[in-house]
Amino acid sequence: MRHLGFLFILAFCCDAKYVPEDGVYSVVENMPEYEAGMHAFESHVRSYIADIEEIDTGSVFISFIVATDGKLKEVKVVKSLNDVQDDLALNAVKNAPLKWKPGYDEGKAVEVKMVYPISFPK
Repeated sequence: MRHLGFLFILAFCCDAKYVPEDGVYSVVENMPEYEAGMHAFESHVRSYIADIEEIDTGSVFISFIVATDGKLKEVKVVKSLNDVQDDLALNAVKNAPLKWKPGYDEGKAVEVKMVYPISFPK
């Protein structure tokens, strides 16, 4: 009988939906997407960083939260190359001309934290 009660509690707990304390998800049913599509966002980023002459090869990782209205907030560098390339990558994301479609979980718009890598090839 003790085991039956444990199984009931386990089944109840596992069926509950995880909601982060801060209300910001990292994975949802429908992840956020740039309004014109991710290829358009990537093209914007590429054109924004295309004119840099001397670069270090590598990637800058930019973290941001897509709010329920599609605006970005808390945009920051989480993996750095150098100050110049970090600022360039950060501004490329911040200055994207369109908003994002928010993420949805169980039919409701929710805030989602994303990390976007920006590569600087040779």
